[in-house]
Amino acid sequence: MNIKSYLDIKKDDNFMKNYEAYLLSFKADDDRIPYQRRIINTKLELLGFYSSKIIEISKEILLDGKVDESNLYYFLENSPLDIYEEKQIYSKVVCSYFTDIEKIKFYLTKMLIKADSWAISDSIKLIKLNKIDKNKYLYDLIPYFISYLNKSKEVDNFDIYVRSGLDLLFPMLKDLFNNNKEYITSYIINDVFLNISNNFSSYYYLEMMVAWLLSYFYIYDKELVINLLKERKFNKFITNKTISKIKDSFRVSKDDKENLNQYRIK
Repeated sequence: MNIKSYLDIKKDDNFMKNYEAYLLSFKADDDRIPYQRRIINTKLELLGFYSSKIIEISKEILLDGKVDESNLYYFLENSPLDIYEEKQIYSKVVCSYFTDIEKIKFYLTKMLIKADSWAISDSIKLIKLNKIDKNKYLYDLIPYFISYLNKSKEVDNFDIYVRSGLDLLFPMLKDLFNNNKEYITSYIINDVFLNISNNFSSYYYLEMMVAWLLSYFYIYDKELVINLLKERKFNKFITNKTISKIKDSFRVSKDDKENLNQYRIK
């Protein structure tokens, strides 16, 4: 069967087989896949798609859902999610379609099962963010994924779930520092970051996300981050990686970058 578009795939017993055959028809050559695997660091089957292909197929699925919403739900319920690109496409569809927090939680949780790469967690970009209730976003959606820290003994890839929740902070940072800094200082720094630093120091993806966010915090509140570094609040990896990431920023002066060196942990 020659499937030229996702729209050609029938919603029947052969859906999963035909959907994966459609994806496989775009598989990259053997040279690209090992290169991409090294970057993405996943053990899932990898097809080597370019991001443009992820977007293209996602749009086809969304168009199919626009014709009949039941088609979109059929995809969400039946997508195999065994291939790296399947998860990326699934994430794109969920993030582009839903504004309902409970549905976002439900379908993204399903997508993140067996996810093992930073690129999967970081693919969660809520396109309709401005239509989502901000309080539920901050006090329900983000804490929901971060709460997987408490499931470290029962969920093998709990760190990917937690990283997904932390990644959802980025679009809100400016607003939080202007209007709700207590959320950052009391919840994110004291409850989450310090917990990761003290108890999950072997989880590279989590530590990198903490350092990445702290480097952004520095842009909005330099004094806050300097004091955290000065007081040695975080472990060696997070501290030194935070400094390196701040120094990579074009928004930080040369003098400030030099000043940061004194806070490195040797």
